Amino acid sequence: MPRPIDPARQASARLTRWLDYSVEVAGGWQREPETPLENPIQVSGRLAWHPSDNFRVLIEVGRTTSSLDRVTADRKPYTRRVGSVGFVYSFH
Repeated sequence: MPRPIDPARQASARLTRWLDYSVEVAGGWQREPETPLENPIQVSGRLAWHPSDNFRVLIEVGRTTSSLDRVTADRKPYTRRVGSVGFVYSFH
């Protein structure tokens, strides 16, 4: 059996006074009965633009392999990609 790796790495920072980001990468090994060893991986990132104290725009993207979501061994592998854009307005 392979040696386990650290399951996740995260980083975040403020690029400017009005722009920050965060990113996460996670992976590992998964074994199910009567299936080969799999290596699921998940990558996601977020960019936040906040031109004022009250308003923020968020852009998020991600990718994951199916072995993170598999329930039974007969499911075919696939890749899931996600993306979203949203905004937050706070009254203060």
